[in-house]
Amino acid sequence: MKCFEKLVMERIKSSLPSDLDPLQFAYRHNRSMDDASALTYTNCWNTWKRETPPQPSTRPLSQAPSLASSLPAPCPAKPPTSLFPSPTRPDFIFSLKSTNLTVLADPLFLLVLVPPNLFPHTLTILSPPVKSLPTYVQDTSHALRLLHDFSFPGPHSLIFTMDVQSLYTSIPHQEGLKALRFFLDRRTNQSPSTNILLRQAELVLTLNNFSIDSSHFLQIQGGAMGTCMGPSYACFFVGYVEQSLFEAYRGPIPKRYLSYIDDYIRATSCTHAELTDFIHFTTNFHPALKFTWTISDISLPFLDLTISIAGNRALTDIYYKPSDSHDYLDYTSSHPASCDSIPYSQFLRLRRMCTQDVFQTRTSEMSSFFRERGFLSLTIDQALTRVSISRSSARSPHPPHS
Repeated sequence: MKCFEKLVMERIKSSLPSDLDPLQFAYRHNRSMDDASALTYTNCWNTWKRETPPQPSTRPLSQAPSLASSLPAPCPAKPPTSLFPSPTRPDFIFSLKSTNLTVLADPLFLLVLVPPNLFPHTLTILSPPVKSLPTYVQDTSHALRLLHDFSFPGPHSLIFTMDVQSLYTSIPHQEGLKALRFFLDRRTNQSPSTNILLRQAELVLTLNNFSIDSSHFLQIQGGAMGTCMGPSYACFFVGYVEQSLFEAYRGPIPKRYLSYIDDYIRATSCTHAELTDFIHFTTNFHPALKFTWTISDISLPFLDLTISIAGNRALTDIYYKPSDSHDYLDYTSSHPASCDSIPYSQFLRLRRMCTQDVFQTRTSEMSSFFRERGFLSLTIDQALTRVSISRSSARSPHPPHS
């Protein structure tokens, strides 16, 4: 899917005039520069539809248009249409009245378009069951709260991480829908019905297809990355497999078991041999799930945390990937005034994640990163002063200003 997205992006960007500033949309909220380059096209797809569907096109697949010509016309409310070529509309559109879905299709491209309020409503329904999963972790802050009072109960102290390889594209449709039904049937409020939600999920899973050049592809397993229901669907499937695994395994099960979609970290007081037996049982339990794992008695990364063992406690620190260049926004660039709060947000992140013994070291390190990007010492010092609060206060949704 990522390769396909890159192909689409290259086609769109190649159609832009050479005198178009690629940075003109860069500071739009929640948009990267690549996303902003295609902003005019992508923002209008979920609202464009035709009431009376014409007959499907009989044009052979070999005569499919180029990708750029198959995109819908730009939205008039967005930047001037003169900046972009005027692509043709797809060949046909038809409506699925029973599911309130509108489907956009042509020989080169097929997308499922939905009313603006359908997926947010579905997400609202799926979120509570997902959050009730016993190993569910919402984000780093949630993981920090779960680890705050944890202590190893036995003489041994081990942590290990496991990662599912290609989780989204590895879930069999029938087993994924079975897991979805299992958890949806346990809702207190059964409106809308489980059957309706399963039908919507089935459409999303089975209608993901596209053509490029003369080849047509239909996704027959897994969910498309980037769909609104993708993370919840993956969590349900893994949660269903985990429940079956715990019921079937007869040996010691790790004490603390945290899962963030396809990333897992466990803490246990069992022996190394007992832990190895549990991991081997897990990796061979379901044929669709292939794991990589690491065991340590010192420290391991999880999300953007480094979790280390100190006695019978678990300590946390920030984790930087080896590819992290720390190229924060250059202070001399043309940017909104709100970007001046970047040092504060990063120092607050350190205050939230790092234990006291490493906090001062990390703030000095972060200060040097900002000085290299031209930030004034006064701005950095003011940001540091604002995060002179307790760690528990920093983890609250609305931390107080010092």
